[in-house]
Amino acid sequence: MKRSIFALVRCNPTTMAPWVLGYALLTQPTRMRNTLCSMALGIAVFFSLISSVQARDTLSVDRDMVIQENFLGINAVHHGFSYLPESREMGMTDSLRALELARVKAAGIRIARTMYRPDWAMGDGPWLRPDWNSVKMKALYAWLADMQRIGVDVALNMGWWFPRDVIWNRDQHLATYPADRDSYCQWVSESIHQIVQVRGFTNVKYIFMFTEPSDGYGDTPHAKKVWDYYKDVLLAANRRLVDDGRRHLVKIIGPNTSQAPLWLDETTRELNDVVDIYASHTYNLTTYQAWYEVALQVKSAVAKTGKPFWIDEYGVQDIGLRQSGRYGTLLAEANAAFINAGAQTSMIWLLSDQYYPAPIKYITNGDSFLDGKHSWGLFPWLAESSATRPAWDAFVLMSRLLGESGGKVALTKGLVEMPVVAIERDGGGLRVMVVNGGQGRREFAVSLSRPVVAPLHRYVYSPEGAPRIRIGKAELLEEAGAQSIQDTLDSGEVAIYSTDKVEIDGLGSDQGGAGEESKNLAFRKPVEASSVDPDWPAADLTDGRRLTSWRSSGGKRGHGEHVTVDLGQVYTIRLVEIAPGYDGATSIVNSIGDVSVTLSENGKRWHRVSIKASTEEVGAVMIASFPPRNARFVRVTVKANRQSASDQIYRALLGEVKVFGRELVTSRFSSSPPSTPPVTRWP
Repeated sequence: MKRSIFALVRCNPTTMAPWVLGYALLTQPTRMRNTLCSMALGIAVFFSLISSVQARDTLSVDRDMVIQENFLGINAVHHGFSYLPESREMGMTDSLRALELARVKAAGIRIARTMYRPDWAMGDGPWLRPDWNSVKMKALYAWLADMQRIGVDVALNMGWWFPRDVIWNRDQHLATYPADRDSYCQWVSESIHQIVQVRGFTNVKYIFMFTEPSDGYGDTPHAKKVWDYYKDVLLAANRRLVDDGRRHLVKIIGPNTSQAPLWLDETTRELNDVVDIYASHTYNLTTYQAWYEVALQVKSAVAKTGKPFWIDEYGVQDIGLRQSGRYGTLLAEANAAFINAGAQTSMIWLLSDQYYPAPIKYITNGDSFLDGKHSWGLFPWLAESSATRPAWDAFVLMSRLLGESGGKVALTKGLVEMPVVAIERDGGGLRVMVVNGGQGRREFAVSLSRPVVAPLHRYVYSPEGAPRIRIGKAELLEEAGAQSIQDTLDSGEVAIYSTDKVEIDGLGSDQGGAGEESKNLAFRKPVEASSVDPDWPAADLTDGRRLTSWRSSGGKRGHGEHVTVDLGQVYTIRLVEIAPGYDGATSIVNSIGDVSVTLSENGKRWHRVSIKASTEEVGAVMIASFPPRNARFVRVTVKANRQSASDQIYRALLGEVKVFGRELVTSRFSSSPPSTPPVTRWP
């Protein structure tokens, strides 16, 4: 029996300690028992050490092998909407604009990509009669000035939809080809002249030629195929810029397609003399390997040109994932894949939630658009919440530490669930990122082909943890001269090791709990009204759409009406937003004196809060912002008005009621908001 026991132990050494301990306790006298117990402890320690060494993952960085000579950083799609009337209507103010600008600066992006369309200068007029001092063009100039002030370059989309923005705001092409194409090309060239040369926004260095042109939004002239017309337009635009002496001012990026490699192959074959930088994108991948394979497809398609390629958009449509800490891990895996494949830069979709201008001012769809607001951002619409979402921290960590322009990407060897990225900096500096995309805790060692010239500082993002406490402060990990990095990361953690100690500021918010803070608590909640016009039900006040309105049944001059939203439970509320009502074509705007907001926990005792207009824009929302207060019921009282001078019936009309706050909690973590740089005021 004893022989069979020890035979089993020899076959499986890791079981030796418990068997020895059991044998000692059951069969041996005290002195021998103590000796065998000590031996058991030694065996356990010994095999534990062996096991830990065997479990350590081995990664490597070849500092002498460069795969990207001119890395432009980790960047973002961040539209220049903040000064547009549509944004001002929805509560964007000078102070919020300053906070948004501070966030952009804190993020550390070097390039922002923005929508820009012909109607911003053309308005509703015909081609060839642009107004370069229109309201929307002045709004764009103000935003460009802000970007220039904080050192951010801009990539302008010269139109968004193709071919719709070539024929300009029409879904059916008129029989004017090639006049429409040539008018578009004139607008492209004149835009560069007015923006870069006349007004001095030399930070506009790139132009995107539409977005996903392969999808074909709109009609083509003479039944041209979409690719043939796209090629025609790009050749003509390039020719016009050359003829006007402006081609050297910008780099052209294309084809900005989600149909790689098909459109990339066509572009490299027929438009290589036009396109300076190739770009493509995809969505909804969730592993490093999947992102890496897509990026390699792009690289392979453009390799013969010798030109750089960008990943011009990426992300995941799952809004629940986007608002979780795990999304930060996914962003790190995606960027590790792009960098290791040789991409010159990447652009997350989006840096922040934004309200879009016409023609999609009121759009609602399944892609996180609700009433014109696109909720793909790393932080919410600032008029609703100044918090940031968890993945913001991961993005900022990467952009700030890996993203300095001009870095050189070194060749690395990692694992599918533990990729490693290395950026060489001038003077021998080094920054290395490791991502634990697996399920368990991982111990690893990164071997370096050359030792570091300065101490390595460690920064770590964790997808879990208390709100706002996700990035630890820099800590010294390895001394100068080290030729390896040894560390342990929990599942989902992202670590960056840097020879430079960098202050990562601007990560927190003054609210905390971003996901809860930015949620509209009134969405689809029941509403009671003092009276209702049957064709304008009270339920329309909480359907998320400003164009559907509640209207009272009507009465005499000066009488008041009210609506009460039942949130279903008591929340801690800090903001109520009220949109004016619409009668189908025009908005009915009540003055501030006509509207009041009261709150109640039980529907019996009410507390009035102050309200103000968000801006002086016609149709702008009204906002009641106040110190957090517990309430379940929100009541809006409004004075009835006439809808026209000839109308003898006085009615109340409101478009939407939104309520922002959070679940009842006993305490929150918070941190100071970032410092605010100067901001361009509305001209």
